[in-house]
Amino acid sequence: MTRLLGAPIAGGAPDDTDGSESIVVVCPDSHITLWPTRLAEAATGGGKSAILRLAAAWARAGHPVTVACAAVVEGEVEGVRFRDLARAAGRYDVAVYVTGLLGHFEHPAIDGIKAGVRVLWQNPPHQVAFPPGPPPDWIVVPARFLAHRGGYEWGYPPERIVVIPGEAVSRRLDPVSAAERDELAVIYASHPRKGLREAIEVLGRVRPDYPVRLDVYGSGRLWHDDDRSVPDGDHPAWVQFKGDVPAEQVASVMARYGAMLYVAGMLDAFSSATAEALAAGVIVIASGQGSNAEFIRHGWNGFLVPGDERARPDLAQAERLLRRYLERPERFRAMRLRAMESVPTWDEQAAQWRQVWRS
Repeated sequence: MTRLLGAPIAGGAPDDTDGSESIVVVCPDSHITLWPTRLAEAATGGGKSAILRLAAAWARAGHPVTVACAAVVEGEVEGVRFRDLARAAGRYDVAVYVTGLLGHFEHPAIDGIKAGVRVLWQNPPHQVAFPPGPPPDWIVVPARFLAHRGGYEWGYPPERIVVIPGEAVSRRLDPVSAAERDELAVIYASHPRKGLREAIEVLGRVRPDYPVRLDVYGSGRLWHDDDRSVPDGDHPAWVQFKGDVPAEQVASVMARYGAMLYVAGMLDAFSSATAEALAAGVIVIASGQGSNAEFIRHGWNGFLVPGDERARPDLAQAERLLRRYLERPERFRAMRLRAMESVPTWDEQAAQWRQVWRS
């Protein structure tokens, strides 16, 4: 297996601007709409936000970038064109095919997109059908467990699999003062099905001893796994739903919180919220399975909670870690600084991708 995160970048610094190849990012999902100003309005929702942020990073490096979608509002922003799949046919230097939840690569218009280099961006933790045409030249996965599954279980050519985590930040931040951070405030910024109930359960256990609160960002007032909105009063008073956050406000919002609980009750290959929290100096307590282990070194820049064979987190361990933090938050200042240094920028990630398709 090839692993590029942390490897030297061929051909110059990560923020070089030598982009020459034309790029099309193929997004076949039909249940989530993308549009040019989406990040400016709502930067939550890691998978789709990552697509847009990576596309913008390629555009900053000089690449002509088109995002071709099954569900889209057409337009252009920051050098990235958004087009309906039916209007994106043509020849490109690089095609990045993004796996999702619905649609995959059955849309008839996908066959009209041709490219010299074909890259599959594999995100779901299960095997997917390849796009029409020749097999992908490269398969980029966001976590090592996906590389292992692809090479050993799904029959993907192991020498074509590259691990590039899909999480990054726009820029590295300066530390905030202790007065600007509420040590007893905990943030949750992922889809509710990824561990909101678990976070509330853990916080409920410690609240008799510590007056913590939980602020939920992202998908709105969602609670149950069937995504129905929860009326006021159906959740504890110390849980507040804050809604979406524009991209330019994510860093400043994150930096106000002492800790993040992301003890997902599922195997998650993608967690932009984890990376954003680390970059803001938040103490992250997260599931040890999936993509979190790509960035978090347990006890060094955050904490990883073990889980069972079904990826169910050990909530008792999560509670112990949270209690240890709440006993004396000030002793975790060094961990906060290490966390802030542990997350790459989108420009650095874009350079990693460029290294792949040019090899």
